[in-house]
Amino acid sequence: MLKQRIEILKTSGVIDEDVALFVNDIIDEFSSKNFNEGKMETFTTHLAMSTERIKKNEPVEDLDDVIWMDVKNNENFEQSKKMFEYLKLKSPVPIPNSEKKFILMHICNLLQG
Repeated sequence: MLKQRIEILKTSGVIDEDVALFVNDIIDEFSSKNFNEGKMETFTTHLAMSTERIKKNEPVEDLDDVIWMDVKNNENFEQSKKMFEYLKLKSPVPIPNSEKKFILMHICNLLQG
């Protein structure tokens, strides 16, 4: 189901092949962790769209400071940072700090089950 969503985004021209390959690779890696499917859909869709925005040099808004403090205080924050580092190595684009915060928020959400 997750990969079908990415394929739809690719065939409709919303994301390109590189972004689709990247997100599908992350889906493969993260699917072994048995995350909630709805949360994985939200995460992978965000990852695809944000990666495409970065690729096109479109602006990335910063996460609200209050929300960011909640993310940093999340019990899964340290594990989220490790998962982000893996993701960052696979990414076809450099991930700006503002987008890193959003991705960490989504990973913390995934880890909460």
